[in-house]
Amino acid sequence: MMLRPLFCVFLSVVAMAASAQEITALRIFPDTAAGFETVCSQTARFTDLPGQVAAGRHWLMLVVGNTSAQSAPAYLSVRPQFRTELYAYDADKGRWSRTIAGLEVGASRQRTSHLRLQARPNGTDTFFVRVSSGPIRNGSVSMRTVLEPADRFEAKEQQRYWGWLITLAVMGAFFLYNLYIYFIFRDRTFLYFLLIVASGMTYITGINWFFSTLVKWRLVRATLTGDGIHFVDQNYLLADLSAVGVIVGFVLLARQYLQLPEKLPRLNRILSGATAAFVLLTVSGNLLTYCTKHFAHLWLSVAINIFILAIIALLLSAAVVLHRRQYRPAFYFLLANAFPLMVVALLAFRLALDSHLLSEEALPLPNIAILSHALTFAIALVARINLLKKELDQKHHEVYQLTCQNEQLAGRNANIVLEIERIQQLMAAEKDQNSQLQYQLEANQRELASNAVQLQQKQELLSGLQRQLSQLGSGGRKSEEALQQIRAALQNNGQLNSEWEKFKLHFEQVHPSFFTELLARFPDLTPYEIRLSAYLHLNLSAKEIALLLNIAPDSVYKAKTRLKKKLGEGRVDTTAT
Repeated sequence: MMLRPLFCVFLSVVAMAASAQEITALRIFPDTAAGFETVCSQTARFTDLPGQVAAGRHWLMLVVGNTSAQSAPAYLSVRPQFRTELYAYDADKGRWSRTIAGLEVGASRQRTSHLRLQARPNGTDTFFVRVSSGPIRNGSVSMRTVLEPADRFEAKEQQRYWGWLITLAVMGAFFLYNLYIYFIFRDRTFLYFLLIVASGMTYITGINWFFSTLVKWRLVRATLTGDGIHFVDQNYLLADLSAVGVIVGFVLLARQYLQLPEKLPRLNRILSGATAAFVLLTVSGNLLTYCTKHFAHLWLSVAINIFILAIIALLLSAAVVLHRRQYRPAFYFLLANAFPLMVVALLAFRLALDSHLLSEEALPLPNIAILSHALTFAIALVARINLLKKELDQKHHEVYQLTCQNEQLAGRNANIVLEIERIQQLMAAEKDQNSQLQYQLEANQRELASNAVQLQQKQELLSGLQRQLSQLGSGGRKSEEALQQIRAALQNNGQLNSEWEKFKLHFEQVHPSFFTELLARFPDLTPYEIRLSAYLHLNLSAKEIALLLNIAPDSVYKAKTRLKKKLGEGRVDTTAT
């Protein structure tokens, strides 16, 4: 299979040496509206073909001579090549046959403008051709005919076909492999390389005219200038759009691979501006050409190719600068892209000089550029893969360290949770203990209040006894003296010292530091004042205190006043102690 392209080259060389067919006469019919029967029956009216003819449809008569002893086929190409009808006499069928070709007509070959004819051996044959200038309606056009032996033409077509197919096969293999690598590493460098590969495959398909057979629709635009007819079709459109994809992919790949926004920000901005201008010119030129009557391709082609040259120069300059700065990826970038970019630059330079070059013959430069980039960039991709592997290993190490740190943090968190639980248990125990202490405090308060009530009741009893003894005082002098002694004893012992000691014991259980702090701050207090302070601390009323101390309520107020002066202003209730 791989020997077939080489065999096609050999056939083309042999055919070029063995060509024996030529056009011996070429004439034009004056009546452009005549039908084939009129033209065929009035051959005497044909005249010599002038250099320029009016745009429109014309009849040509070709006399083809064959000096070979064999009947050899040939391919006829007539310019303008929009629509060509070839009438050849079929001796076997005894009638004229018609073949149609051209840019406006679908064909099974990528070169739609060639018609196959066959001349008899050692003789001449007459053919009639009807040529149309297509979209060109006004002005004068130049008509040219080229007759090429079938072996030579088919050998060239085979070269074109196999070159295109091999290029697509190689690029397709690279596309699938790098698509697999992209899904593994998710690195944008490979994504941009996929854009370059896919656009490159579309580009070489367009410039080799294969979209004429792959798509059914026809999109032809043409204009007439001083140097002839310029035209574009769907092959040009797709080739231009794919060229945008190739250049944009190159720029994005270089920015990602060389880290231009961080390392060369100024050059990166210039490169972005040049790329945006190139895209704008290309897209706007195609829109104007295919959507309006303005053939923008003609006057934008030079500017577009100049921008391509500028972008390539910027890319190579950035790589050289970074390589001098000892940036390792720049070396691989230069190694992989220097030759393909130079080939693209050469192609752009040739197209800038002759914007209609690809309409004549498909150049081998695009195929060379695409294949060389695919092959040489493998080196850069291997280096990129190694770098990604190192980064992946480093990330795995970081993940391992983070896992260990997370385990340590998890252990610490577990200890913290246990400590929190222990503290909560202690707080719960203290809460229970506080509850018990509060309950005991409330019990002591109740008992203390009960003792105070008992003291009050006993004081009331003593007061009653005093009143009764007062009533017994009228029974004589001796009785009077005895009663006076009893009153004095009751008056002196009315404080109920035993009951006070019991009350003081319960009071200290509830307020353990009250008496100690009170005497520490006011050591000159009398026992009477100490008892009064304790009753005031319990918030007893003056009447209740009077009963406990066996004095009148007015005396309580007076005692409070004296205690207030002794303790100081605002400290009568002694709550601070």
